[in-house]
Amino acid sequence: MGSRSMSSRKYAIFSCLTVLGLIATYLVSEKTNISTNFEPNSRVSQVKQSESVVVNFQNLLQQYLKVQFGSQIWRTFYPEVDALLGLIEDNKLKWPAPITKTTFAKFTELSVKNRAEGYAVGDTVVATIEAKNGLGERKQHGGDYFYCRLMSTTEKGDILATGVACDIIDHGNGFYTASAPLLWPGNSTLFVDLVHSSEAVAALVLESAASSAKDIHFISTYPSGEEVDCNVGLPPNPSRPLCNLSHPEKGSSWFCYSDSAGNCPNVTYTETTYDNRVSFVGTTPLFNPETNFKVAIQMQGNVIQVKNSTYTSDLLKNLPRCETESGMPERSFENKAGYQSGFYLNGQWQSLQCEPRLTALSPEQCLQNKVIYCLGDSTMRQWYFALKSHLQLNDNPTKIQGRPKQDVWQAPVLDTDLVTT
Repeated sequence: MGSRSMSSRKYAIFSCLTVLGLIATYLVSEKTNISTNFEPNSRVSQVKQSESVVVNFQNLLQQYLKVQFGSQIWRTFYPEVDALLGLIEDNKLKWPAPITKTTFAKFTELSVKNRAEGYAVGDTVVATIEAKNGLGERKQHGGDYFYCRLMSTTEKGDILATGVACDIIDHGNGFYTASAPLLWPGNSTLFVDLVHSSEAVAALVLESAASSAKDIHFISTYPSGEEVDCNVGLPPNPSRPLCNLSHPEKGSSWFCYSDSAGNCPNVTYTETTYDNRVSFVGTTPLFNPETNFKVAIQMQGNVIQVKNSTYTSDLLKNLPRCETESGMPERSFENKAGYQSGFYLNGQWQSLQCEPRLTALSPEQCLQNKVIYCLGDSTMRQWYFALKSHLQLNDNPTKIQGRPKQDVWQAPVLDTDLVTT
């Protein structure tokens, strides 16, 4: 008897709350003229709503229970990701998505637009990537991360030591355009990998930039020795403004909290720390190396035969001589070869920005009595260790203040601006 009475009481309370919620929703929508019918309904569209509002309580709940992806300040650097996250936040894209609705490399297709007249050195090869889910259906939105490169190959398909990276355009509807300049004669082959599905990208944002992850930290040290948190996006902190160390011209964002005085000095050292845990990537089917994580996609007509011409040799002859200050940021230039900064030619890097000054000196002779500054990311750090070990170089901490008792330092030299929004 007691349990039956308790169940009846719970049902009555639930019913009252539901009714109150519907009444409140109706009143709010009447006062503000906010439509709560977020999904198209053919029957509803035929009804004039000048004096009444059709209430979709389920969609209203979804509106106020949106998936939030943290700070917005970094998203302007990544328009494709921003568009994807916006679809989820506006409830136009179901999240989390069933694994069969995510992008699968097995069904995704690549087709090369072959030309009747064939290709010659100096032309551009263009291909279409059609992203499909695990059911073989074309994706209706973008956000997938594909990696494409054009490589010189033998008639049997063996990869040679000449190649160039491709440009990829996300059209936001499941179609992507990949293109690459043809800079050498002979057989070439397009290779495209699905690195991450759009759903995996969103999951990574939730795990990192949205600050839901508590196990990976980027800690930077200021010249005073004060340590602060940094990331591609950080939540606002009333007592600590954000310092903007981003590089818009390179399409990358990076923010750090200010020091205790509210200033943004140069960063002298940055390190990554990990808490004890299992990698997030290894705990979800969104990162399956057999279906959707760094998997080659199907190809149609991806082998191209290229006739020779003087295009590349003429292009390289007219390049300016490389100078120390001639480094250019990504997409800061464009020539007939596109946006590529260079390519590998018979195993050697060939710049498309300037003519390299190569000498026959040994590394020891070339670097003797010189101070070497290694500025970059973790890849540059690996080069630092390799150079130091191979050439038996000495650290020179007096040239720049680094982290005490450390032989690796990073010191961006750009002046930072306070971010107050």
